[in-house]
Amino acid sequence: MDLVGRERAQAALERTERGFVRALGGYTVGLAGGTLLVNERIPLPRFNVVQAVRVARGRRTQFFEGALDHYYQRALRPRFRVEDPVPAHVAETLEHLGYRPQRRSELWLVAGPDRPAGGAVPGLERTAPEALDEIVAWWADGREGVELRRQVEVGMLHPNPGESLAPLAYRGTDGALRSVGLAYRRGEAAVLEAVLTVPGQRGGGAATAWVRGALGEEPCRGARYVGLRTEEPRLGERLAPMGFEPAGRFRSYELDPAAELRVPVAPSNGPLWRPPRA
Repeated sequence: MDLVGRERAQAALERTERGFVRALGGYTVGLAGGTLLVNERIPLPRFNVVQAVRVARGRRTQFFEGALDHYYQRALRPRFRVEDPVPAHVAETLEHLGYRPQRRSELWLVAGPDRPAGGAVPGLERTAPEALDEIVAWWADGREGVELRRQVEVGMLHPNPGESLAPLAYRGTDGALRSVGLAYRRGEAAVLEAVLTVPGQRGGGAATAWVRGALGEEPCRGARYVGLRTEEPRLGERLAPMGFEPAGRFRSYELDPAAELRVPVAPSNGPLWRPPRA
């Protein structure tokens, strides 16, 4: 896939990611510099992301204060996702605001229309609505888990036109759960979200088997692009034979769970700048 193809794929997958958040009861807000993915029903950073931050040095105060004001008024702790390498002025501003970079960068892996056809994988199953509790528990618990389960069930049984949502689970020959995730499609692109391997099973190829099986299932079957975000470099190598290749690298920033939800006052020589007012 050439540069133009990667940019086109990335744009399609970002649109689909926005649709995924809306399918789970959230909404999006467009600002100059990035898009806010907001889910007040599921107040977890995974579902509250500032997508693809691209902001000029002179616009950063307006953008970051506007974004944080929207989330903090709703008691939400967002995740900021920035293309890697991160511009110095963006990193400086995020760290001033109390956000810290995640240990690993994140790859956007994309399989285009020329990927090998997916096939059935023994052990992969589409989770029925009555069995959702088992897999949702790996992503969220308590009130958030209850709401996530409800929204996934609604997306499964009552998708909007042009959309498809499928929770998929991969089990070993002993019937034990190995890997879980969500496949969502909107328009020409599908995204594989919240893919994880059950602790104790990592390194055994469970996530690879899950992805291979997902490619042969709706919503991925027939999609022009299929995208997956991962912080695990080995997964990219394992998925290469399935047609996946890097289409972007990002760094995510998150606020300490104990930090207060407030925008700190900028020092006189700090990173936040406002244009002079009349």
